[in-house]
Amino acid sequence: MAAGSILIVEDEAIVAQDLSSTVERLGYDVVEIVTSGTLAVTRAAVLKPDAVLMDITLDGDKDGVMAAKVISGRMNIPVIFVTAHTDKNTIDRVRERCRAATSSNRSTPPRSPRRFRKRSTDQRHQGSVAPTRPPF
Repeated sequence: MAAGSILIVEDEAIVAQDLSSTVERLGYDVVEIVTSGTLAVTRAAVLKPDAVLMDITLDGDKDGVMAAKVISGRMNIPVIFVTAHTDKNTIDRVRERCRAATSSNRSTPPRSPRRFRKRSTDQRHQGSVAPTRPPF
């Protein structure tokens, strides 16, 4: 039995496949991989995953920050940002758009299945949006 269901939002195919393999290796089901913020919102509403792994820079008119705000706000699904963009401007933008993303819940990536499960469980209960780097 899977530890939970994860929706991956990533527009780079190689990165998406790598994330999917890692998440599945950690015992989670990847319910779908989508490439845009608009599609992420639509599919999250239908699939109701336990959590969303979200890139910030995406194809289309809705980036990951805007999609995460909708998904976490309206659907109460926790979103974990998985991005290579960790510069101050990007983090500030995340904080500005998603009030729940504060410096107190910004975290380093989970490096083990136990930590990944704990983080996803904690965020599921808190409904938080936290910027982080990939879990590998």
